[in-house]
Amino acid sequence: MPTPCRVLVIEDHVDCANSTAMLLKAFGYAVHVARDGIAGLEAIRTFDPDIVLLDIGLPRMDGGGLATTIRRAHPGVRPYLIAHSGYGMAADREQSQAAGIDLHLLKPVEPLELQATLADCTRRIQMPQTA
Repeated sequence: MPTPCRVLVIEDHVDCANSTAMLLKAFGYAVHVARDGIAGLEAIRTFDPDIVLLDIGLPRMDGGGLATTIRRAHPGVRPYLIAHSGYGMAADREQSQAAGIDLHLLKPVEPLELQATLADCTRRIQMPQTA
C-alpha cells in the first residue's frame, strides 16, 4: 500500500487553512499549514511536501513568486504545485502555469473534487518511473 503523501497548505485565511487541513487529514494525508509565502518556503525545507496547495494572494510573497522560487531552488525535485485560489481568470491561470504551478483550482473547491484531484496527484507521484 502506498504511503500517504505529505501536503503543505499555504493559505493566509485562517478559516480556509484550518478547514482545508482538517479535510485533507480526514482524507488520510499528512498535512502542514503555512500562513504566508515566506513561511511556506521554510515549510518546503522542513516538511518536505509531496504536494503544495497554495493560495495565490499571499502576504510577504505571493503564490506565483513562491512557485517560481520553489522551481528555481529545487530543479528536478518537483513537489506537485496546485494553486488553490479565488483568482480564476484565463490570465491568472496562464500566470500560474508560467510560474511552474502544475494545476490551478478555483476556490471554493468541492471536497470530493479536491479528494479526487489529490488522489490523482498521489498516483502520479507514487507511480514507479520506467526506463
